[in-house]
Amino acid sequence: MLGRLLQGLRDRGYVEGRNLVIEQRYAAGRREALPLLVAELARLKVDVLISSGRAATSAAGSAKLPVVFVTGDSGGDTPGPPGANMTGLASTTPGVSAKWVELIRDAVPTVRRIAILWDPVGTPRAQLQAAEAAATPLGLATVAVIGHEAKDIDAAFKTAVERRAGAIVVLPSASFAFRQQWIVGLSARIRLPAIYGDRDFVELGGLRRAPSLATSPSSSPPSSNSQSTSRPPRPSA
Repeated sequence: MLGRLLQGLRDRGYVEGRNLVIEQRYAAGRREALPLLVAELARLKVDVLISSGRAATSAAGSAKLPVVFVTGDSGGDTPGPPGANMTGLASTTPGVSAKWVELIRDAVPTVRRIAILWDPVGTPRAQLQAAEAAATPLGLATVAVIGHEAKDIDAAFKTAVERRAGAIVVLPSASFAFRQQWIVGLSARIRLPAIYGDRDFVELGGLRRAPSLATSPSSSPPSSNSQSTSRPPRPSA
């Protein structure tokens, strides 16, 4: 996300180090750290806050500063306190989650059970429910696995394998975005086909992304507009 943001700013004449200063703060998946990071940025008197994910956006709204956000929510109310000066984009609707289930079934026609990785802290439950509902008419059983911290994600993939899931749908979450390489590495290491909603996962080694599916090397060959790698990436520490 940051790389695309910087490129967009450069396209409009804003260049970091020349006429733009960017103060970056990361909570590393620790929701409790967000209010402290927002307060720190407010003390620095930044002109605008840019946030990714509902938890970060909710925290940013308390700073009484202009906020531009991207969340995986389905729209509706602004994800901040009443009266907050906020504008942004809800990047993923529940209907999109349902489409990902169709795509993973099309990419792996033999699959009969799929795991759905979601983060109860950062993923709207409506996305999980939409994915589960889409699986039933396709004849797919589902296994919902929960992840937030790195250890949770490890356990979630282990559960997916133990429950004999033939593929996994990774729903959007700020925590997952922070651990992209770790998740891509897990999927490749255990040869579990996966679909991701963010192209950054593809750039780190996932072969495709939604809507042009993200799968591991064990699935069917990627289409001509997908990216691939000759060997699985190693998980980061």
